[in-house]
Amino acid sequence: MTAFLEFWLRWVEVLAVGLALLIFDPVARRVINALRVSHKQTARLRRLLPLVEIGAWTVYGVWVAQRIFENRPSTSLIPLAAIGAVVLLGAWFAVRDIIGGAILRAEDVYEPGEWLRVGQTEGRIRRVGVRSIELEMYDGKRLRVPYSGMAGSAITKAEPTGSATAHSFQVSVPRTLSVAEVKTRLQRAARLSMWASTTRSPQVELVQHTPETLTFGLTVYSLHPDYDLDVENAVRAAVQSMREGGHRNT
Repeated sequence: MTAFLEFWLRWVEVLAVGLALLIFDPVARRVINALRVSHKQTARLRRLLPLVEIGAWTVYGVWVAQRIFENRPSTSLIPLAAIGAVVLLGAWFAVRDIIGGAILRAEDVYEPGEWLRVGQTEGRIRRVGVRSIELEMYDGKRLRVPYSGMAGSAITKAEPTGSATAHSFQVSVPRTLSVAEVKTRLQRAARLSMWASTTRSPQVELVQHTPETLTFGLTVYSLHPDYDLDVENAVRAAVQSMREGGHRNT
């Protein structure tokens, strides 16, 4: 009974450490993002992280083998080795994706919001996972691309095909802020929209002013005509915030 209990406690220990390694990646990414260091140093840490993961998983594999097979008579090694081989074969697809992801992320940094083209598939990165990258397509559908599938494909960071469509509109804000500050806020709001072009900067010009309001004309660039209103709504949300701030000040 003692030997049986000891056997299962070892398996619980092995699974607990494996679970800790699985959550290590997202936790480490959040810690790196929270560090007050330069963008260049952050990129270096993000590229180093996958190499640390490979080393950790390698040590984990050796440790698991040692924990399972220690103090075992030679007669029990064959069935245990067979069980281990079956488990490894069943988990091979997951292991392959994890290793492939670590190698790819060591070569380059992939961030949510970037537009990624993998072979004939392209979309906006929604999430960078341990086994796959989740892309959002033009039509709003989401697709998970395993790292093992990306390894044999051409990978390009670029604007989507036929991107950067222009969309113009006007907004008015209370005259409680300077023209320069309002222009900066409007441009920032347009750029931070997920569907805004990263290669074309929004244009903001003062077109009219009264003692109470400032009216600006904007030309923003989205990744597809279907997303023009998404970028506009992001700007109008910033305008609403400025209006509420102006009312509080008065």
